[in-house]
Amino acid sequence: MFGSPALPALAAGLPVPGSTLPAAVAVPVWVMVVAGTLAVFSSAIVLRRNHSAVGVSARTKSAGETRPINRRGERAEPVTPAKPNEQAENSVPRSPGPGSAQDGPTHAVDVIIDPETGLFNQVFFEASLVKRISAARRGLRPLSVAVADVTVGVGSSVGSRASAAPVAAIMVNVFREADTLAHSDDGLFLILLEDTPEDGAVWLLERFRHRLTEDLPGHTLRVGLSCYPTYGFEADKIASQARAALASAREWQQDRIEVTTGSPEE
Repeated sequence: MFGSPALPALAAGLPVPGSTLPAAVAVPVWVMVVAGTLAVFSSAIVLRRNHSAVGVSARTKSAGETRPINRRGERAEPVTPAKPNEQAENSVPRSPGPGSAQDGPTHAVDVIIDPETGLFNQVFFEASLVKRISAARRGLRPLSVAVADVTVGVGSSVGSRASAAPVAAIMVNVFREADTLAHSDDGLFLILLEDTPEDGAVWLLERFRHRLTEDLPGHTLRVGLSCYPTYGFEADKIASQARAALASAREWQQDRIEVTTGSPEE
């Protein structure tokens, strides 16, 4: 049927001599070729789409690691998960509070924490005061330092220093998170108020006094206060001025907030 005599007839769409096929069935050869070519291209397009859909989520596993394949057919760099030990080493330790004794990074935190109150100790406060004053000098910002003494039974023969832990708990609730609170070696409370001039510091200390009177009746608060740069420029001088003002406040048999009378030139 497809010998040389039949090709002209098929090409012209005419009946093939000696063939039982009608003229409508005798399709030209070029139509069959085009139809076959279109079928091949359609199959290739379908396969291309399926391959792209699968390639987005495909994974290649080699040497125990997973490498995703992106839409461009490129393998991304493997991401190795951090080990539990490495995550623990990179984490920043937080203060465990009083009464905690652990080795490693937590032990370093215990060195700067007062075990009786959970506040910072005197060593940390003095080091922080130097840095805070340097920062205040660069930023032209004020800073206040207060030294507080809380006692019970003032004016009687049995007067004594108050228990430090309840007072520290009130201080944590009254003062701001940016303020540095510490308990000194001689039982006093050290307060560093950043970005706070004299009037703001007095207001915060009065707030502390009112809260102390409400929660711990019978307690007396005496405070000495000094401020940077109004009364001094150096950490040691401001701290000594605050302690001298506290000595003056102790002369009163009642609550007293005493501001230093010193000056930067002294």
